[in-house]
Amino acid sequence: MKKVLVPVLAATFTLSSFNAVMAAPKETSKIKSVEFLGMDAPKTQQEKAELMYSKASVKVTYNDGTKKTVPLSYETLFKPGDVINGKIAGVTMNANGQVMNKSNGTPYVSTAPDMNSLMKVPGLPENTYYLISHYESMPKNENGLENPGTMSLSTVKMDPSTGQLNVVDIKPIDFSAVHGIWKPCAGLLTPWNTHLGSEETDPDA
Repeated sequence: MKKVLVPVLAATFTLSSFNAVMAAPKETSKIKSVEFLGMDAPKTQQEKAELMYSKASVKVTYNDGTKKTVPLSYETLFKPGDVINGKIAGVTMNANGQVMNKSNGTPYVSTAPDMNSLMKVPGLPENTYYLISHYESMPKNENGLENPGTMSLSTVKMDPSTGQLNVVDIKPIDFSAVHGIWKPCAGLLTPWNTHLGSEETDPDA
């Protein structure tokens, strides 16, 4: 495929290097259009084995007619188990909204992050965003039973001069009001700037 919209979301919470082009106000005011140039699906065994990569790019056209092609790449914001502002990313919670711990007191941490929605929410400070993340599954508990998945809400700040994103806070989302959550799977950021997520695999199925 030649030209497609490329969503810059992946399981390990990644965003593209294109941020820097759009970050500086002086550059943005000169931009006439941005065209996303897609990439072929992976063909070789090496490409198929890579966790994530991108050969896509964007073509930026400026008001003076000059054009620049910028390659897209992935940048890891954080991984499950990382400690951010004293909190562990990807911990699971039970139906009562309590973090689930092993017998040694350490929390269960996700092994399968699934999707992300990065959104600008009214009332947030300038250059600050929220990131909602799905973690589809957890390691089985010490009795060999399935643990529920989880979701988290991260606060992300952008450096306006470089476009660099940094996660400054993270917390699990409490679903105790609806008796917990099981396996949050696919989702998307809607055109209305809201998060739409789904669950799969009913625990009683």
